Amino acid sequence: MGVLMAKCLNCGAPLLLKTTTCAYCGTVNDVDIRRVVTVAPTDQQENRTCPRCSCTLTTIDLSGNDSFHIDRCEKCYGLFFDSGELEMFLNGANASNTEVDHQKLSHLINENFHKEYPVCYIKCPVCSQLMNRINYGKKSGVIVNKCSDHGLWLDSGMLHHLVGWVKAGGLEIEREHQSAKLQEEAAYQMLKTREAAALHGSSIFEKEFDLVSLVKTLFKVLH
Repeated sequence: MGVLMAKCLNCGAPLLLKTTTCAYCGTVNDVDIRRVVTVAPTDQQENRTCPRCSCTLTTIDLSGNDSFHIDRCEKCYGLFFDSGELEMFLNGANASNTEVDHQKLSHLINENFHKEYPVCYIKCPVCSQLMNRINYGKKSGVIVNKCSDHGLWLDSGMLHHLVGWVKAGGLEIEREHQSAKLQEEAAYQMLKTREAAALHGSSIFEKEFDLVSLVKTLFKVLH
């Protein structure tokens, strides 16, 4: 038995972390959006197809004021976010958090992952092209399906995991990783610059192209 996440909304039986389908009554539970949401008007419904169930997705409003729409399958509760929308949603999930709970992150990455479906490539709800499988945030433990042109598909349970990951400081870890990577790239570029300057018998540093300014520039681009 795994660690319990919630109870089945239909029969009240324990619902295991690695699945949103109740082992007792077979009900698929929506553990991502556990509140009443507004269905967008007919003229705002997108003609998109669930890559799991092949049924038409329903456009819903997450904001309550008709300003943040995503698509959801009413059968399997999978979610589709247009490009940039998931990042926007997660940034707002716990915008003030700057602390990292390493123990909770370790638990989430190693235990609280969604594994409802076999490993395979699925089609984008918009263009029907096969999407890429990526580990969101590099180390979140959630493998999402991404269409480079249209957005991200999350199977049911994944958004719940990602919100927990963000609240445990996952985004801070990712930002630190990106900053370290930029510093490594800056150091490498500076080394190549020094080598080029030595080869040509001149110093490019007279043009104010030093390591510190380069790192600062990269940080400005990142943040």
